Amino acid sequence: MIDFSHLSKLNVTDESIVDYPLEELEGSPVLRLRPATESNAKYTNEVLRLSGQSNGQRKKQKMKVSLEEIQRLRNQDRDLYPKYVIAGWSGITDVDGKDVDFTVEACAQFIAALPDWIFDPIRVTASNPETFALVIDSEAKAGN
Repeated sequence: MIDFSHLSKLNVTDESIVDYPLEELEGSPVLRLRPATESNAKYTNEVLRLSGQSNGQRKKQKMKVSLEEIQRLRNQDRDLYPKYVIAGWSGITDVDGKDVDFTVEACAQFIAALPDWIFDPIRVTASNPETFALVIDSEAKAGN
């Protein structure tokens, strides 16, 4: 039998975290992101619950792509990311330039204040498993 166990280092879990620099903001603060994928069970279970698909109760529904649906999903993520995806931050400041400690409540207010054009790339990054696998692989190579 051929051993391919070396590939297991690329598995993404809810413990996989990447730094996401917010270069659009003054001071370039950083968000610490968990994956917004099925590897993050808490996030996935909440998405399924909100869509009515939890506990095997999958609805047969036609997904209509519309501006309203895009905004609904974005708003859903604005609610879920502070709880399940954003694990921390550094360099986030208030209007007076004072550092803000990370809490779920502070994060929810911060995410709500971000324009869509800044929040959407965060969502793209967090929903891409490759983002986390590449970090895991580069950390493994650095350790060798």
